[in-house]
Amino acid sequence: NYTSETDPSGYFFSDKGYGVKKSDSNVVIYSGWKYVQEMIDRASSGDKIDIDANYKASSGDDRLIVNKNITIDLQGKTLNRALTKKDRDGHVIEVKDNSTLTIIDSTSSAKGTITGGYANNGGGININKGSTLIIKQGNIVGNTADKGGGIFNRGTLIMTGGVIADNLAKDTGGGIHCTTDDANSMLDIRNVTISGNRAEDEAGAIDMNIDSNSSISNCQIVNNISGEEGGAIRMDSSGKKLTITDSYINGNYASDDGSGIYLN
Repeated sequence: NYTSETDPSGYFFSDKGYGVKKSDSNVVIYSGWKYVQEMIDRASSGDKIDIDANYKASSGDDRLIVNKNITIDLQGKTLNRALTKKDRDGHVIEVKDNSTLTIIDSTSSAKGTITGGYANNGGGININKGSTLIIKQGNIVGNTADKGGGIFNRGTLIMTGGVIADNLAKDTGGGIHCTTDDANSMLDIRNVTISGNRAEDEAGAIDMNIDSNSSISNCQIVNNISGEEGGAIRMDSSGKKLTITDSYINGNYASDDGSGIYLN
Protein backbone atom coordinates (compact mmCIF):
# COMPACT_ATOMS: atom_id res chain seq x y z
CA ASN A 1 0.00 0.00 0.00
CA TYR A 2 1.40 3.37 -0.96
CA THR A 3 -0.28 6.72 -1.25
CA SER A 4 -1.05 8.35 -4.56
CA GLU A 5 0.67 11.51 -3.35
CA THR A 6 4.16 10.66 -4.55
CA ASP A 7 6.57 13.41 -5.43
CA PRO A 8 8.58 13.35 -8.68
CA SER A 9 11.25 11.21 -7.03
CA GLY A 10 8.71 8.64 -5.92
CA TYR A 11 8.95 9.22 -2.16
CA PHE A 12 5.78 8.61 -0.20
CA PHE A 13 4.28 8.22 3.25
CA SER A 14 2.06 5.29 4.16
CA ASP A 15 0.69 3.62 7.26
CA LYS A 16 3.86 1.51 7.25
CA GLY A 17 6.32 4.38 7.17
CA TYR A 18 8.32 6.30 4.62
CA GLY A 19 9.31 4.67 1.38
CA VAL A 20 10.32 4.83 -2.22
CA LYS A 21 8.12 3.48 -5.02
CA LYS A 22 10.54 2.10 -7.58
CA SER A 23 7.80 0.37 -9.55
CA ASP A 24 4.35 -1.05 -8.89
CA SER A 25 5.93 -4.29 -7.75
CA ASN A 26 8.99 -2.85 -6.06
CA VAL A 27 8.30 -0.64 -3.07
CA VAL A 28 10.96 -0.12 -0.39
CA ILE A 29 9.58 0.76 3.05
CA TYR A 30 11.69 2.56 5.63
CA SER A 31 10.17 2.40 9.09
CA GLY A 32 11.30 2.81 12.68
CA TRP A 33 14.97 3.63 13.23
CA LYS A 34 15.82 3.22 9.53
CA TYR A 35 13.20 5.83 8.71
CA VAL A 36 15.14 8.43 10.73
CA GLN A 37 18.37 7.61 8.89
CA GLU A 38 16.55 7.77 5.56
CA MET A 39 15.27 11.25 6.42
CA ILE A 40 18.84 12.31 7.20
CA ASP A 41 20.21 10.76 4.01
CA ARG A 42 17.63 12.46 1.79
CA ALA A 43 17.92 15.87 3.46
CA SER A 44 19.78 18.66 1.75
CA SER A 45 22.31 20.84 3.53
CA GLY A 46 20.44 23.42 5.58
CA ASP A 47 17.29 21.28 6.01
CA LYS A 48 15.50 20.71 9.33
CA ILE A 49 14.31 17.24 10.28
CA ASP A 50 11.39 16.97 12.70
CA ILE A 51 11.37 13.91 14.94
CA ASP A 52 7.68 13.11 14.93
CA ALA A 53 7.61 10.08 17.25
CA ASN A 54 9.71 8.16 19.76
CA TYR A 55 12.16 5.92 17.90
CA LYS A 56 13.89 2.90 19.43
CA ALA A 57 16.60 1.01 17.57
CA SER A 58 16.32 -2.73 17.10
CA SER A 59 19.09 -5.31 17.06
CA GLY A 60 21.12 -4.79 13.91
CA ASP A 61 20.28 -1.10 13.55
CA ASP A 62 23.29 1.18 13.16
CA ARG A 63 24.01 4.58 14.69
CA LEU A 64 22.48 7.59 12.97
CA ILE A 65 25.15 9.11 10.71
CA VAL A 66 25.09 12.84 9.94
CA ASN A 67 27.46 13.95 7.17
CA LYS A 68 25.85 17.22 6.08
CA ASN A 69 24.79 20.50 7.69
CA ILE A 70 21.31 19.86 9.09
CA THR A 71 19.13 20.63 12.11
CA ILE A 72 17.27 17.94 14.06
CA ASP A 73 14.25 19.12 16.04
CA LEU A 74 13.58 16.54 18.74
CA GLN A 75 10.07 17.95 19.33
CA GLY A 76 9.94 16.41 22.80
CA LYS A 77 10.54 12.89 21.46
CA THR A 78 13.20 10.27 22.22
CA LEU A 79 15.89 8.67 20.06
CA ASN A 80 16.86 5.48 21.92
CA ARG A 81 19.68 3.25 20.65
CA ALA A 82 18.67 0.70 23.32
CA LEU A 83 22.05 -1.03 23.60
CA THR A 84 22.85 -3.23 26.60
CA LYS A 85 26.29 -4.33 25.32
CA LYS A 86 29.13 -2.20 23.99
CA ASP A 87 29.44 -1.74 20.25
CA ARG A 88 32.43 0.06 18.72
CA ASP A 89 29.94 2.26 16.83
CA GLY A 90 27.30 2.17 19.53
CA HIS A 91 26.65 5.93 19.57
CA VAL A 92 23.13 7.19 19.02
CA ILE A 93 24.46 9.79 16.55
CA GLU A 94 27.80 10.26 14.80
CA VAL A 95 28.69 13.63 13.23
CA LYS A 96 31.34 13.28 10.53
CA ASP A 97 32.83 14.57 7.25
CA ASN A 98 33.31 18.17 8.46
CA SER A 99 29.56 18.61 8.86
CA THR A 100 27.54 20.59 11.40
CA LEU A 101 24.60 19.11 13.29
CA THR A 102 22.33 21.46 15.21
CA ILE A 103 19.96 19.90 17.76
CA ILE A 104 16.93 21.84 18.99
CA ASP A 105 13.67 21.09 20.77
CA SER A 106 10.90 23.44 19.73
CA THR A 107 8.43 22.19 22.36
CA SER A 108 7.84 24.14 25.56
CA SER A 109 8.71 21.11 27.70
CA ALA A 110 12.02 20.52 25.89
CA LYS A 111 11.96 16.86 26.92
CA GLY A 112 13.52 15.57 23.72
CA THR A 113 16.12 12.96 24.65
CA ILE A 114 19.06 11.08 23.14
CA THR A 115 19.63 7.90 25.10
CA GLY A 116 20.62 4.23 25.09
CA GLY A 117 23.99 4.47 23.36
CA TYR A 118 26.87 2.19 24.43
CA ALA A 119 30.12 2.75 22.54
CA ASN A 120 33.89 2.92 22.77
CA ASN A 121 33.78 6.71 22.42
CA GLY A 122 30.66 8.82 22.84
CA GLY A 123 27.66 6.82 23.96
CA GLY A 124 25.19 9.57 23.05
CA ILE A 125 26.98 11.51 20.31
CA ASN A 126 30.40 11.15 18.70
CA ILE A 127 31.80 14.29 17.02
CA ASN A 128 34.53 13.49 14.50
CA LYS A 129 37.55 15.73 13.93
CA GLY A 130 36.59 18.77 11.85
CA SER A 131 32.87 18.41 12.57
CA THR A 132 30.64 20.53 14.80
CA LEU A 133 27.76 19.79 17.16
CA ILE A 134 25.53 22.66 18.28
CA ILE A 135 22.95 21.84 20.94
CA LYS A 136 20.42 24.58 21.64
CA GLN A 137 18.04 22.38 23.62
CA GLY A 138 17.70 18.68 24.37
CA ASN A 139 18.71 16.00 26.86
CA ILE A 140 21.68 13.64 26.54
CA VAL A 141 20.75 11.10 29.19
CA GLY A 142 21.49 7.49 30.07
CA ASN A 143 24.33 6.66 27.68
CA THR A 144 27.52 4.65 28.28
CA ALA A 145 30.99 4.62 26.72
CA ASP A 146 34.60 4.02 27.61
CA LYS A 147 35.28 7.73 27.03
CA GLY A 148 32.58 10.37 26.92
CA GLY A 149 29.49 8.66 28.27
CA GLY A 150 27.27 11.43 26.92
CA ILE A 151 29.41 13.11 24.22
CA PHE A 152 32.86 12.42 22.77
CA ASN A 153 34.26 15.50 21.06
CA ARG A 154 37.17 15.56 18.63
CA GLY A 155 35.79 18.59 16.81
CA THR A 156 33.75 21.52 18.08
CA LEU A 157 31.03 21.32 20.70
CA ILE A 158 28.81 24.35 21.31
CA MET A 159 25.89 24.18 23.72
CA THR A 160 23.58 27.08 24.49
CA GLY A 161 21.07 25.02 26.44
CA GLY A 162 20.14 21.47 27.34
CA VAL A 163 20.96 18.79 29.88
CA ILE A 164 23.69 16.14 30.09
CA ALA A 165 22.74 13.76 32.88
CA ASP A 166 23.11 10.23 34.21
CA ASN A 167 25.69 9.08 31.67
CA LEU A 168 28.52 6.65 32.48
CA ALA A 169 32.12 6.51 31.29
CA LYS A 170 33.96 3.28 31.96
CA ASP A 171 37.17 5.30 31.57
CA THR A 172 37.05 9.13 31.46
CA GLY A 173 34.50 11.88 30.97
CA GLY A 174 31.16 10.75 32.34
CA GLY A 175 29.30 13.59 30.65
CA ILE A 176 31.72 14.91 28.01
CA HIS A 177 35.18 13.85 26.86
CA CYS A 178 37.08 16.34 24.69
CA THR A 179 40.29 15.35 22.98
CA THR A 180 41.79 17.00 19.93
CA ASP A 181 45.05 18.26 18.47
CA ASP A 182 43.19 20.73 16.25
CA ALA A 183 43.62 24.35 17.36
CA ASN A 184 40.40 25.22 15.49
CA SER A 185 38.33 22.91 17.67
CA MET A 186 36.63 24.16 20.79
CA LEU A 187 34.31 23.58 23.71
CA ASP A 188 31.82 26.35 24.49
CA ILE A 189 28.90 25.53 26.79
CA ARG A 190 26.39 28.01 28.17
CA ASN A 191 23.13 27.63 30.12
CA VAL A 192 23.60 23.87 30.46
CA THR A 193 22.96 21.49 33.36
CA ILE A 194 25.47 18.65 33.73
CA SER A 195 24.46 16.38 36.59
CA GLY A 196 24.55 12.83 37.88
CA ASN A 197 27.22 11.63 35.46
CA ARG A 198 29.88 9.16 36.54
CA ALA A 199 33.34 8.16 35.36
CA GLU A 200 34.92 5.02 36.73
CA ASP A 201 38.33 6.62 36.22
CA GLU A 202 38.69 10.41 35.68
CA ALA A 203 36.34 13.37 35.21
CA GLY A 204 32.78 12.75 36.31
CA ALA A 205 31.31 15.58 34.23
CA ILE A 206 33.89 16.91 31.72
CA ASP A 207 37.32 15.61 30.69
CA MET A 208 39.33 18.11 28.65
CA ASN A 209 42.48 17.43 26.68
CA ILE A 210 42.31 19.89 23.79
CA ASP A 211 44.63 22.30 22.03
CA SER A 212 42.36 25.33 22.19
CA ASN A 213 40.85 27.67 24.77
CA SER A 214 37.42 26.76 26.11
CA SER A 215 34.63 28.37 28.08
CA ILE A 216 31.83 27.41 30.45
CA SER A 217 29.23 30.03 31.34
CA ASN A 218 26.05 30.07 33.43
CA CYS A 219 26.09 26.31 33.91
CA GLN A 220 25.04 23.98 36.72
CA ILE A 221 27.62 21.20 37.18
CA VAL A 222 26.40 19.19 40.14
CA ASN A 223 26.43 15.72 41.70
CA ASN A 224 28.90 14.11 39.30
CA ILE A 225 31.27 11.35 40.45
CA SER A 226 34.79 10.36 39.46
CA GLY A 227 36.62 7.21 40.50
CA GLU A 228 39.92 9.11 40.37
CA GLU A 229 40.58 12.85 39.76
CA GLY A 230 38.11 15.56 38.86
CA GLY A 231 34.65 14.96 40.23
CA ALA A 232 33.28 17.69 37.98
CA ILE A 233 36.07 18.76 35.59
CA ARG A 234 39.50 17.39 34.76
CA MET A 235 41.69 19.54 32.52
CA ASP A 236 44.92 18.33 30.93
CA SER A 237 45.51 20.93 28.21
CA SER A 238 49.00 22.34 28.49
CA GLY A 239 49.19 26.09 27.89
CA LYS A 240 45.47 26.47 27.14
CA LYS A 241 42.84 28.35 29.07
CA LEU A 242 39.46 27.31 30.43
CA THR A 243 37.26 30.26 31.43
CA ILE A 244 34.38 29.56 33.82
CA THR A 245 31.92 32.37 34.57
CA ASP A 246 28.65 32.60 36.50
CA SER A 247 28.49 28.84 37.04
CA TYR A 248 27.56 26.64 39.99
CA ILE A 249 29.86 23.67 40.65
CA ASN A 250 28.74 21.80 43.74
CA GLY A 251 28.16 18.35 45.23
CA ASN A 252 30.65 16.59 42.96
CA TYR A 253 32.91 13.84 44.28
CA ALA A 254 36.33 12.46 43.33
CA SER A 255 37.88 9.44 44.99
CA ASP A 256 41.31 11.02 44.56
CA ASP A 257 42.00 14.72 43.96
CA GLY A 258 39.81 17.63 42.90
CA SER A 259 36.19 16.88 43.65
CA GLY A 260 35.32 20.13 41.91
CA ILE A 261 38.11 20.82 39.40
CA TYR A 262 41.39 18.98 38.80
CA LEU A 263 44.06 20.76 36.74
CA ASN A 264 46.90 18.54 35.61
